[in-house]
This record gives sequence, structure tokens and C-alpha cells, in this order.
Amino acid sequence: MSPNTCARRYNPQNKQELIDDMTDIILGQRTCVFTLDGAVIPGKECDGEVQINGVVIPCNDPDGWQLNSSSEIEFVGAACDTIMNEPQVDITASFPCDSIVGPPN
Repeated sequence: MSPNTCARRYNPQNKQELIDDMTDIILGQRTCVFTLDGAVIPGKECDGEVQINGVVIPCNDPDGWQLNSSSEIEFVGAACDTIMNEPQVDITASFPCDSIVGPPN
């Protein structure tokens, strides 16, 4: 089987190039869509709080997040840009007990 000729090749010549290449590889694997451990009751998604790096992200906002299904969250606009471009990203989501079904956290 021949290697994928469309794949980018990396050939770092020094430590910084290696760091840059590894960062590029890691950032290339990121996504703005995440599966939740439980399920959010439709219509109650905005009762929850979602944060990126400690900043509250607005629900159903063009630069915030939305629920694609009861168990899938998607970041859009500027929120997605942050996830895709920041070297360190910490994402948290919490919902009141009466807003979710599924495993307790």
C-alpha cells in the first residue's frame, strides 16, 4: 500500500520546528463538536453553563454554543475559533439536575 500523498510531511530541523510541527498536528485534530456524558432535556439547554478557559460562553449565540442533539454540543463562531486556535483549552459544561437525564456527575 502506498502512503497517502496528500498528507503533509513534517521534517523539523531543530527543537522549535519540532514544537511548531507538534502544535500544528495537535491543533489539526481538534473539533468544535463534543458528546456529553448524559443528555440535556430539549428546551433546557440554556439553563446550563458552558465555559472555555473560565469564560462563560453564551447559549444559542452565533459566537457561542448550541445543542445539536440531547447529547451533542457544538461551539460556533468565535467560541469555535478559540478552541481551534488557542494552544491550551479547558472546556467545562454543567447543567442543573432538572435539565439532564443520564449518568449523575
